[in-house]
Amino acid sequence: LSMTRLEVDARFEELYGENSRVVRWARFVSEHLRRPDTLEVVLELPADAALADPASLEAVAGTARALAAIDSLGPARSVADWVAWTHRLVRGDDPQWQRIAESREDNEALLGATRLLLGGESDGGGLARWVTTDGRAVRISLESEKTPQGPLRQAMADVRQRLDAGLPPGWSGEATGPLAVVHDMIDAIRATQLRSFASAALAVWAVVAIFLGSMRWALLALVPTALPVVVTLGAMSALGLALDVGSAMVAAVVLGIAIDDTIHLLEHFRRRLRSGADESTAIADAVHHVGRALVTTSMALTLGFTALAFSPWKSVASFGLVSAVAIVGALASCLLVLPALVSALGRHLPASAASDPGLED
Repeated sequence: LSMTRLEVDARFEELYGENSRVVRWARFVSEHLRRPDTLEVVLELPADAALADPASLEAVAGTARALAAIDSLGPARSVADWVAWTHRLVRGDDPQWQRIAESREDNEALLGATRLLLGGESDGGGLARWVTTDGRAVRISLESEKTPQGPLRQAMADVRQRLDAGLPPGWSGEATGPLAVVHDMIDAIRATQLRSFASAALAVWAVVAIFLGSMRWALLALVPTALPVVVTLGAMSALGLALDVGSAMVAAVVLGIAIDDTIHLLEHFRRRLRSGADESTAIADAVHHVGRALVTTSMALTLGFTALAFSPWKSVASFGLVSAVAIVGALASCLLVLPALVSALGRHLPASAASDPGLED
């Protein structure tokens, strides 16, 4: 039940570690220079709109102000700011002239002056960073903090809502830049985690079905295999641990380790059945025979992954710690849950599946 409330996040501080130099640098920049992250918004003008038109520049400036008012975003900069600053400069640096000109011709002249002042357009700098050569697309750059997933999702939703509601007819806007990439990355983690687990589980089921000679026995084997993954993800949710870039790989990794333990136990169980033992004796002998090897290998893997918990990179540390817990869970599931399932349901499954190497129809 807890797994349904599992959060997916990639907090900047947790990704690199609180004491990482990268985090300390970002905090210094935030405290002394500017906010360390950015959201870039690209506005596209319709064919009948001219950027130099006062109404177009006011629309850009108004959109920038509306976006800068969103929590965790702002201040904002756009080509409208450069035009206003140039207007002030050519008027003798009088602050009252720091605004968009009232005519299209004056704004075209200000855009030309701004292009000369900024220079560097040959290498993608200058005014080319803010407006395309044909004037059909302009950029608004908003500063941002390193935002957790919850506030980030809300901020991106607010950006989309204000672009849809505030732009003039025929205009369109798209959020890009580092903040948008992080937002999409979190969604990608969630989607790929589900896909990787589903595809891995399907592949494991097919291979085990061929190996055991029965689709129903393969389904039985998947229960103790998937159980530690589900329990681990649920425990993460209950403990307030978010699924990040590192821990997102846990499900597929643990699935492979758990099915390895399950195959060892079921194979010995099959051999004991072939030798004439009843189901209860066969499963007890299987646990007794392979249990020591399973415990030894699982503990070795657990210690190996636990070593990663001391990494200064939080994503690596969380992957190692969660993997170690999941491996112990996989061992317990194989030695406790699987024998119980075999004892309870074995008599209802086809007896030939334990001895017939051919895949059951």
